[in-house]
Amino acid sequence: MTTKVSGSSSAARRSALKASRNPRLGLMTDTRRARGSVVEPVCVRWKIETETKNFIDTMARNAGVSSSYMVELLAKSVTLDERGVPEWFTTPANMRGRSIDAA
Repeated sequence: MTTKVSGSSSAARRSALKASRNPRLGLMTDTRRARGSVVEPVCVRWKIETETKNFIDTMARNAGVSSSYMVELLAKSVTLDERGVPEWFTTPANMRGRSIDAA
């Protein structure tokens, strides 16, 4: 794999080569959070579709963060209704008593 680096800096060339040494993984970045930055971490074991996991992994990779951090950010960005249910979540059970326009 050849990495093209603009300029003649040997340090820049070494840095680019170091980042591209594993062609199967592409450019590698450290997406881990700082040690101790997660308070009371837990390991979740949910079963989700492979396509959904790949989607989360792709978003995280594109943003330069870990998949677990991406899930945390997604959860924090959800707006809840008065019952604590995401506003976008619609089923017949949670639509009772709401007008059609409210959905």
